[in-house]
Amino acid sequence: MHDRGQEEHEVREVLLVEDNRIDAQLIRRLLRRVSAAYYRITHVRTLNDAVLSAEELSPDVILADLNLPDSRGTDTVTSLQTAYPDIPLIIVSAWEDEAVSLRSVKAGAQDYLVKGHIDGANLHRVIRYAIERKRTELELVRLAQFDQLTGLPNRTLLRERVNHALARAMRSGSGVATLILDMDRFKEINDMLGHEVGDKLLIKAAKRIRANVRDQDTVA
Repeated sequence: MHDRGQEEHEVREVLLVEDNRIDAQLIRRLLRRVSAAYYRITHVRTLNDAVLSAEELSPDVILADLNLPDSRGTDTVTSLQTAYPDIPLIIVSAWEDEAVSLRSVKAGAQDYLVKGHIDGANLHRVIRYAIERKRTELELVRLAQFDQLTGLPNRTLLRERVNHALARAMRSGSGVATLILDMDRFKEINDMLGHEVGDKLLIKAAKRIRANVRDQDTVA
């Protein structure tokens, strides 16, 4: 969590996905009126351009209309969340519809704002909260799926990835390779030198193994 002093000097990279020029200009003006943070805004008009731009920019947040020239409704949310699940998404739409709002949030949007009912302070607050919620969400996922000592996937994530690999192999008719490693006399190291030394050994071993496998391989 950032304190206010840090936030005032922090640049937020915003990807604005809006095909209506007037609406895009309005959002720009709203954010520029906010003095608590500085926003660097990149504006695109289509979903395809949004996907390409997000790859290049790695924005802190995406503000998107639901209806775009190449995507409509909650398909926009699904597409953006599928492509970039780690980037918080806020929908800014003309649809003042509770059902649409709920479907958007269920599809992965952090929030749903209605055009004409937002001001700069409100938009700034929503962006801040969305970014912090996404950070918390990703941290909870990390804690649930990765070993805190080595940073490697834990047993739960390993099982999930093995199941995916086996399913993919069955569909394609290919194979899956599994290698099991064991540390000789590791218990003796713990008993003689202490668990702190044993932990350091595990961390170093994990780093060495990861450095010698492909990105698509799983070390757990």
